[in-house]
Amino acid sequence: MDMRYVIHGGLSDDPLLPPEIELPDPQGHPVEPVLSPEIELPKPQRHRVKPEQFFRGTPSEHLKEAKKALADGYKPHKNPMKTVWGRVFDAQRHLSTINQRSKEYKEARRLMKEVHIRIEGIEKISSILARRLMIKQREMVADEFEFLFLAKGFDARIALTGPDKSYLKMECPPLCETFILKIVQDTDLLLYLERADFKKVTLGDGERFSWSHTFGSG
Repeated sequence: MDMRYVIHGGLSDDPLLPPEIELPDPQGHPVEPVLSPEIELPKPQRHRVKPEQFFRGTPSEHLKEAKKALADGYKPHKNPMKTVWGRVFDAQRHLSTINQRSKEYKEARRLMKEVHIRIEGIEKISSILARRLMIKQREMVADEFEFLFLAKGFDARIALTGPDKSYLKMECPPLCETFILKIVQDTDLLLYLERADFKKVTLGDGERFSWSHTFGSG
């Protein structure tokens, strides 16, 4: 399942660059954001650049604004989670307007390398947070699944294993083969689990019968 996550490198002054954090669409299922308290985000600035002002800027002005954007709120830390990256994407926009004919081009290229380094760091953090989010979501799904069965009087035992807790195994003694297959065929259980990015599910009575499904196996 392809889910994209983007965490911008700082809250932007620029109305053309959305400052939000994009998280996966839960598609009707509750998702609890898992943003580490270690992560620092810069405070949004009040000044906003109008589009017409941006496009009228000279190479020198764009270079100046790019430097300002990279420095604005930038706080490196040995723990990448605590790094505040500055307004990286604002800087990228400004540097991208400077062409090879400009005397500022050489310095713009140097700064663009710094932009790319920071973007790489941001993407790594984005990947870590996305992974944490999906693990948390799978834990919530398992808890909800177990609660529903217990509420109906079934002694359901659910375990999460595998990479990033992506394998769900449920054992429930009263469940017979007919009942398990009915759950699979007549409910949205598999779709529900697939949306939470589970890779494998196993249902059984813990003794005689066990049914497994691997997602993405066709």
